[in-house]
Amino acid sequence: MNVWGLHAGKHGDADTLFFGGNWIALGWPQIPDLSSFILEPERLKLMIGRYYDETKTETSRQPRGQLYHFIIDLKVDDIVVFSNSFSDHRLHYARVMGKYYYSQEMEPRYPHRRKVKWVLLSIPRSEFSKSALRLGVDRPQSFFLIKDEAAREEYLSKIRHLL
Repeated sequence: MNVWGLHAGKHGDADTLFFGGNWIALGWPQIPDLSSFILEPERLKLMIGRYYDETKTETSRQPRGQLYHFIIDLKVDDIVVFSNSFSDHRLHYARVMGKYYYSQEMEPRYPHRRKVKWVLLSIPRSEFSKSALRLGVDRPQSFFLIKDEAAREEYLSKIRHLL
């Protein structure tokens, strides 16, 4: 089981949407539904690349990688740690329950979605080591795999009894 980090919404606007709808999402609404590319990862990369000139900047490469990981690499039963330091400085855990889908219902700014079950809400950031935060949820990307084994284990230790 992998552990992923997620940031969404510049001002905490995704919190209510995610918790109320039992889903997580990435933005980039200018990129259409990518469901038909799930079984064709190389075509998926090309499709996302059509919307971003990846030769310009690091920032322009982020949507391709993040959407790719969200659609292809994020698996059912993986854990997502949602951090929104803009609103409550707490971490929230979700277990992935479904495959990628596209919907503009409720909030068109976040159309690339996955169904989740919220496992644990509102753990204060102060309960985590600075190292786990730095190597995990404090990364600047919107969506990312928490690769550091010690950080990953620290995140899982808070919810292992609930799994």
